[in-house]
Amino acid sequence: MKHCPNAECEHNVRNGTAAEFLDEVSHCSDCGGDLIDGEAPAPEPMVYRDLVTVYEADRGVEAHLVKAAIETENIPVHISGEDLLGALGELPMTMQPVRVQVPPEFAERARELALECEINSEAAEEAD
Repeated sequence: MKHCPNAECEHNVRNGTAAEFLDEVSHCSDCGGDLIDGEAPAPEPMVYRDLVTVYEADRGVEAHLVKAAIETENIPVHISGEDLLGALGELPMTMQPVRVQVPPEFAERARELALECEINSEAAEEAD
């Protein structure tokens, strides 16, 4: 087995692990770099990080649509606040909205995707 040693390889940046290849392959399909023998090193363990809210929704369904759009670009995404929706009948209507959150380095692109999703949703509602 071979792997790509390039820390800046698109696969490594996107997935947090080095790409692995069959022995007969000599160049990385993502970055074009030379491969080296051996299995890829184990990925770094996940650590707690602050997240940035990129979208707020009144309903969990909206938040999940935006989450799905963000995930299409392999951006790690978390939904916060939907756990309280089951208690809606018992809580005042001034509840916090459901928040879609991402790591800070992905915030700009995630906001763009959330806006595109919102625009598409509004256009679909107007068409009905």
